[in-house]
Amino acid sequence: MSMPLQVLVVEDSDDDCTLLLRELKRGGYAPSHRRVDTPEAFADALDNQKWDIIFGDYSMPQFSGTQALSMTRSRGLDTPFIIVSGTIGEDTAVSAMRAGAQDYITKGSYKRLLPAVERRRTGSTVKFALRREQARAQVERRAADDRFRNILTIAADAIVAIDEDQRITLFNRGAERIFGYTNDEVSGQLLDILLPSHAVQAHRRQIKDFAHGAVNARSMNDRREVSGRRKNGEEFPAEASISKLMENGRTTFTVILRDITERKRTEQELRLLQSITRAASEAGDVHAALAVTLDKVGETTGWALAQAWVPNAAGTV
Repeated sequence: MSMPLQVLVVEDSDDDCTLLLRELKRGGYAPSHRRVDTPEAFADALDNQKWDIIFGDYSMPQFSGTQALSMTRSRGLDTPFIIVSGTIGEDTAVSAMRAGAQDYITKGSYKRLLPAVERRRTGSTVKFALRREQARAQVERRAADDRFRNILTIAADAIVAIDEDQRITLFNRGAERIFGYTNDEVSGQLLDILLPSHAVQAHRRQIKDFAHGAVNARSMNDRREVSGRRKNGEEFPAEASISKLMENGRTTFTVILRDITERKRTEQELRLLQSITRAASEAGDVHAALAVTLDKVGETTGWALAQAWVPNAAGTV
């Protein structure tokens, strides 16, 4: 069974075109062709149909194969292009191939025609498959990037990315909720805006050491307790980890932070309860137990004064 082949022939001689097509048919191809001999006709052929291969006569009165080759490549097409000439020399052939032609053959001597066509046709198929695979991979990468950005956006934890100058480049919704700022308010700002003043210098030094390898990367990835500052000035406890990414010669740091205010409050209440229970069990009577309890509450909360009112035997307090 003959193999279909879409052939565009840049040739001013109908006889030469017929001979070329005859050789292709002998080689097992079923060529569908169009012959053109002007730039306008060639441009129309390129713009309105996809071709498997192009043959271009090296020299014609109004047009030439090299001009056709230039027009093909200027459109970003990598369709196999074979120069055909009765007078082409080796130097000219080399020049044509440097300009983007895949091969050349001599008129009247078609022994190189079929190997050249098969080689270029197969190469074109491989290139097409490669481009298709690259396009598929690119689509998958974009989809993965979109999914990753969506995850970053909706994550409950604060995710903040900073550049080498410690300026904020990413601020997700979790960060907006925890800190009270919008992305537009902090984008391009120094990370200092999210830190209490007493922690700024220590943080800058730590990031600088991490960037230059003075701090172990594993330890920076481990979660640690830090202090954050909300837009309203409130300081709050947080748990954070930081990672470093180097790409295209630039470094990006990503901080993942979780507000642990409620957890710290629960831990504080549990410690207070344990302390009171232990102290009260050691007290001699109710009044002594109340006194110890008030002392522990004052210690834990920072209150300066605490009083307990109890009924006496007469029923008054």
